[in-house]
Amino acid sequence: MTALAVVPLPQSVTETGESWRLDSDVTITATGPDGLVAPVAELLETYLRGPGVNVRRTSQTGASGIRIVLTHNGSGDESYRLTTGSAGCVIAAGSPAGLGHGIQTLRQLLPAAWLDAAAPRGTAEVPGVVIEDAPAYEWHRMPARTPVPS
Repeated sequence: MTALAVVPLPQSVTETGESWRLDSDVTITATGPDGLVAPVAELLETYLRGPGVNVRRTSQTGASGIRIVLTHNGSGDESYRLTTGSAGCVIAAGSPAGLGHGIQTLRQLLPAAWLDAAAPRGTAEVPGVVIEDAPAYEWHRMPARTPVPS
């Protein structure tokens, strides 16, 4: 197994031997309650946007590209499963925070040019993996939303 440069080290990483070809035409499919999954899809869209990149969001199942799947009503823990391979990328979690952790892991699998908002992007070969992870400590978790004092 090749060591992936993912920090912190996920609880489980399985390399599949496949790869996922990410090009400049990206479709993000968001599945789950819109009020919970849409902000996460928007965050990912922001990360992927760049010179020459066309990012589309849809709720239609069957679209290839990146699928974000909220598996519960947002009340799950912050664990996630990230799968990349010839069929695309799937990030599944029981909460929006878990989806956020999956997005951060996906960003670490992308080439450096895809992380620089101003850099032109070419086709990226992303290693085929199945990563399962969750924050190891309470203080690694994303903070709960708190009302802003007026």
